[in-house]
Amino acid sequence: MRDVKEYEVFLLRRFVRPLGRLRIRLGRGRGRDPVRRQRVLLLLALTACVAALLGILLTLEQPPSEDLTSQIQADLAWRALRGAQELATTSALALSAGDTESFNQALDAYAASPDIQAIAIEIDGKILSNRGNRALAVRVFAAEPDTLIRGDGYVASWAEAASKGTQLCKVAVFVSTRQLEEVQRTRTEIAEYLAIICLAAQALGVVIILWLTRRAQQPAEDAPAGATASALDAPPPPGGSTLEEQLDERTHELDDRKRVLELVLDHSEQGFLLVELGGRLASDRSATVDRWFGEPGPEVMLADYLSQQSYDIGAPIRRGLEAICEGVIPLHECLDQMPKQLAAGGRTFDLKYAPLLDGNRPQRILLVISDITERVARERAEQAAREEKELSTLAALLTTNRAEVDEFFAEVAGLVASLDAPANAETERVTVRKLKDSCAYYGLDTYVGLCDRVEAALAEGVVMTDEQRVAIASDWGNIAAQLARRAAGP
Repeated sequence: MRDVKEYEVFLLRRFVRPLGRLRIRLGRGRGRDPVRRQRVLLLLALTACVAALLGILLTLEQPPSEDLTSQIQADLAWRALRGAQELATTSALALSAGDTESFNQALDAYAASPDIQAIAIEIDGKILSNRGNRALAVRVFAAEPDTLIRGDGYVASWAEAASKGTQLCKVAVFVSTRQLEEVQRTRTEIAEYLAIICLAAQALGVVIILWLTRRAQQPAEDAPAGATASALDAPPPPGGSTLEEQLDERTHELDDRKRVLELVLDHSEQGFLLVELGGRLASDRSATVDRWFGEPGPEVMLADYLSQQSYDIGAPIRRGLEAICEGVIPLHECLDQMPKQLAAGGRTFDLKYAPLLDGNRPQRILLVISDITERVARERAEQAAREEKELSTLAALLTTNRAEVDEFFAEVAGLVASLDAPANAETERVTVRKLKDSCAYYGLDTYVGLCDRVEAALAEGVVMTDEQRVAIASDWGNIAAQLARRAAGP
């Protein structure tokens, strides 16, 4: 903001001060045309400056807003697709076991979520809407399974619940897009506020320019030709305002505009930090950053500032900024390697980096910080609920078909044990695929997700890492231990 103010003050000094010289020229008989020409030039310059300022502000606001919108869209699509698959798997297990109570509980648990707009079930060609519009369900079931259907205020998907090749039912999940619409509405409001501020500044500048040029033109029209020069060269009358005083008034107006822009940023729920390529923090930042992390000292480096919140984050930020300065690695790869999250004071923050480019070369980096504590807690709670549901379903099957469950656990334990010793990537990939398919049949979707990620890494011909082996073994050990405790009873 300070840079914008200094630039406008420069333009003011560049185009307003010549009016003093213009007034003297008028007294020497040059007439009114030069005043009109300079008035047009001043108005054009003012319009260009305001347009450039609006463009800069909208450019700064657009990347973080687009990233947030894309993230919410991806999250809604994932919830619709994954929700339909999870509910179909749970329904298949419950219906195949004849457990209608578990089936109804699974539907009620999903319907209770505030983001779930509706759930529809189709059994033997009949649509049973748990909640929502039956006509929407007909449209969704007409599409292909496991595809995303977008509608007015929702995204939806459906999946087939089958057991041993027999279709039991179809399950459709409708997820509300209310959160996405709120974000898009907020983006529009911010753009409108910025446009109103710039238009108000444009109107004020036009009034000031017309007033100043009119005052410069008036003596030439009213005073006698011989007296014009002496009158203009005389000092200003008592109570009159000189160009320096008018410049001070304009500076005060720019200060007011600066405060308005600061209010717009400081009342945003996100934090904004402007960082030099060398890592030094610029003076421009939002007040939200100070509330979260405290006010940074002068000439402080970004790595040192964030290290006060989390010691481990300083080194990767410092390495990433050094790589950007060297320019050996592409910019997007450097930014991808920068830390994406920060845990501080019991909160979790999302970090996004928006480079300010001059051509293809970055000049500064805008760090956009978002508080995602509630979202992380909600995702963890949802994951815990899914894991609890998966174990409950498997425990219920344990009481009705103990031999089948024991055989499943023996098979999975053998596959997990075979991954303890390193092998070639293809062998490990086949083993992980078998492990994933076995667990998917019994609805252990959380563990299936872990196997999916490991399999994707192995598909590139990379041998499994020690961290991946430990994750596969420890997560399966937790599942087996919890199920054993449930089987043992209180």
